[in-house]
Amino acid sequence: MTNFTPQEVGVVGEGRDETADLVMQRGLDATAGSVADVLDADPDVVVALGESALFDVVAAGATVPLLPVDAGRGVGGITSESLSDALEAIESAAFDVVELPTLAVETDGEEHRALTDAMLVTARPAHISEFGIHARGRDGERRTVDTVRADGVLVSTPAGGPEYADAVDAPRLGAGVDAVSVAPVAPFRIDRTDWVLGLPTTFTIEREETAVTLLVDDEDVGLVDTDAEVTVERGEPVPVVQVPASRPLFGEE
Repeated sequence: MTNFTPQEVGVVGEGRDETADLVMQRGLDATAGSVADVLDADPDVVVALGESALFDVVAAGATVPLLPVDAGRGVGGITSESLSDALEAIESAAFDVVELPTLAVETDGEEHRALTDAMLVTARPAHISEFGIHARGRDGERRTVDTVRADGVLVSTPAGGPEYADAVDAPRLGAGVDAVSVAPVAPFRIDRTDWVLGLPTTFTIEREETAVTLLVDDEDVGLVDTDAEVTVERGEPVPVVQVPASRPLFGEE
């Protein structure tokens, strides 16, 4: 179990005021508000209500331990029905903190932090582009793994496997695997095209047929120029609170 007892709990997401009341009923201080306001309060733990709230906290660069609530199957969170028990565990310091890997996704000089996945996808539905997938060989030199015509290409972390990689039949990664899962979205060719690759991994757009946008944890961060590259490196890990009611990490049973 953890070696510290939280005193200040931040709460973000839909239902934050009601959750803050529950926190204070446990004798803890609570700050409910926007992600920026909560992080500025320097809490010991942040309760993230829903997947969007969790992604927003991660994107903001949070390093504080997070308790995800109803935020997907891969992040080791809890359901809202278990919230009261989880707060009791936090109040009594009966919890652990584990680190989830993230991705640092860089393009055109801007970097974004992804907890579950990043995806290059055509801006118009059902329009195909061509994507290059590149990784480092044993000699450290960049090698082209494949090029694929598809609606998009997805790279996911172990936490993104149960929700995102499964949706495109990509390999699901287990705990401790130091790699990412990569797969095309609606590929034009029918042979198996998915990979487990080490980092860094780079993606390129090989054709100018249609506009391509970059999604990071479901957030549209903008169009990507045809001559630009998207490089995926290892990011700063996210600390996550694990209480007895927490779901298994990475969707493992």
